Amino acid sequence: MRSSTKTGIALTAALLALPVYAQNPLNSHSHGSATVQLVQRDQELVIYVRATGIDMLGVGHLPTTTEEQAKLSQVQGSMRNPGYWIGLPAAAGCSMTRYYPSQHPVVAGRGALQEMSPGKVYESNGEHMDLNFTYHFQCNSPNQLNSAQIRLFEHFPSLQSVNVKIAGFNQTVVTVGPDNPVVQIP
Repeated sequence: MRSSTKTGIALTAALLALPVYAQNPLNSHSHGSATVQLVQRDQELVIYVRATGIDMLGVGHLPTTTEEQAKLSQVQGSMRNPGYWIGLPAAAGCSMTRYYPSQHPVVAGRGALQEMSPGKVYESNGEHMDLNFTYHFQCNSPNQLNSAQIRLFEHFPSLQSVNVKIAGFNQTVVTVGPDNPVVQIP
């Protein structure tokens, strides 16, 4: 198996495990805050973003009306462009190779449920919704990936903080806000 394939598999496995942190207070379903996880290995960068539906859509439940479903489509379309919500150093030469939007219902006392499937009907009584976005990048000069500007605050004004978890050679957790949106990547 090629080294790049092994790296991709390892990063994907690590990323898939990240939502398991739901019991961690930094990752809990909390209005006004979002989570960004950056995982870097060699030239590959994977970013996972999670925020509540209320912060991203203006409604905290599963979209049921035509207007709510249109807003969800609009947000997912905007988030498809990583430059919309995050600024990475141009010198790092990172280009997106894959993008996965998803949504998860969250039930009080039970945490996040499985990813929602298109076309499946979900009960919405008492449920909240988290939106999740996963991005894979290839970076030509990963040593230049030394910071990231979180622009979520510009588009989702109810967000007061973003908890950023960085895993790579070093690991750290930082909280940024509208007045200090830049994260230094060790």
